[in-house]
Amino acid sequence: MRILILHPHYWPEIAATAQLLTDLAEDLVLAGHEVHVVAGQPSYRAQSERLPSREVHRGVHITRVPTYRPRERQGARRVAHYLSYFATSLAPAITERVDVALVLSPPPLLCGVTGAMARRLSGTPFVYVVEDLYPELAKELGVLSTGLGYRALVRAARGIHEAAGAVVAISDDLGARLVEIGVDPGSVEVVHNWADTEAITPRSTDTSLRSELGLADRFVVLYAGNVSRTLGLGAIVEAARSIVDEPISLLVCGEGDARAALEREARGLSNVRFLGSQPRERLGELLATADVGLVTTRRGEHSLRFPSKLFGVMAAARPVLATTDEPELAAIVGAADCGIATAPEDPRALADAMTRLFAMPSEALTAMGARGRVVAEARFSRRVATERYRRLLEDVAARR
Repeated sequence: MRILILHPHYWPEIAATAQLLTDLAEDLVLAGHEVHVVAGQPSYRAQSERLPSREVHRGVHITRVPTYRPRERQGARRVAHYLSYFATSLAPAITERVDVALVLSPPPLLCGVTGAMARRLSGTPFVYVVEDLYPELAKELGVLSTGLGYRALVRAARGIHEAAGAVVAISDDLGARLVEIGVDPGSVEVVHNWADTEAITPRSTDTSLRSELGLADRFVVLYAGNVSRTLGLGAIVEAARSIVDEPISLLVCGEGDARAALEREARGLSNVRFLGSQPRERLGELLATADVGLVTTRRGEHSLRFPSKLFGVMAAARPVLATTDEPELAAIVGAADCGIATAPEDPRALADAMTRLFAMPSEALTAMGARGRVVAEARFSRRVATERYRRLLEDVAARR
């Protein structure tokens, strides 16, 4: 079977979605399928060189189309980047002779439009993966009002959902929201994102990275991922300020539109450290450096997306500190008994949770992490998730 994957970010990009798609594409090749990816040129700061327009990597055929690559990934520049990918990827996506396509919702709706057009013009069925529910999320974040533009995007999203052979939600709650807005329940499949539990394994906290950062004698709470204004990170510096006399350090690793402001706010604080995005090869060591992994969400998002960084923390056998009012996230942490869930965007609640975890016996923290690891292997591993995608793509292709 020939499979097409559409998304602007793919190997060797450092974005989480790029890493997940790389896992999926390579596992589909190992399962005997021919996989073609249409991606853009790398646009993240840590991977900015221009790569070949065509190459084969680990059996995956990659076509890289020209894209606008902004220095700062926010506002109009971010939109321009996505629009440029949409414009340049359209022709290869429609002309590529494949049995089925996989397209992702970010950039908001554009890949879905491409998939719907390919379906209409060539009959190629496609699976549409909803990671963030647009345009509802844009309205919740205050980017869109309920005007003409919003209603037009709602109609566009409805058309994509109807054209898709299957609509994948990355959480149970997101799947329920899709049904609520009118997506056929029979077409909705829930496949959570994942962690590579073979690459990320339980390790000692005594890592070379911890020594490099001078954190050997500290209790490290790690936030690793996109440092975005939309992820409820505003409380972390104030929380750290309130416990500056404790031997607890907050390590923020990643890039994003909120990082500069957070660094300014944390200036002079000895217990807050910032680290640039790390290569994937060092992810296991990074997660092992932490005593606790921090997962944040914005208040009141109503299940419009899901923070998949949770699964990396669990795979590394580290206790989870989740600041969230997302029912599913809190339920996963609670059912696994692998950490603490507390109120989002609340500095006092976050500080209390960090000091509570610090006060626990090391044996209790180790047991928490071990329980999370067991659940990650059973439910949220690369092997489990990519196998579900393989079966779904084969099923949608067969229905053609």
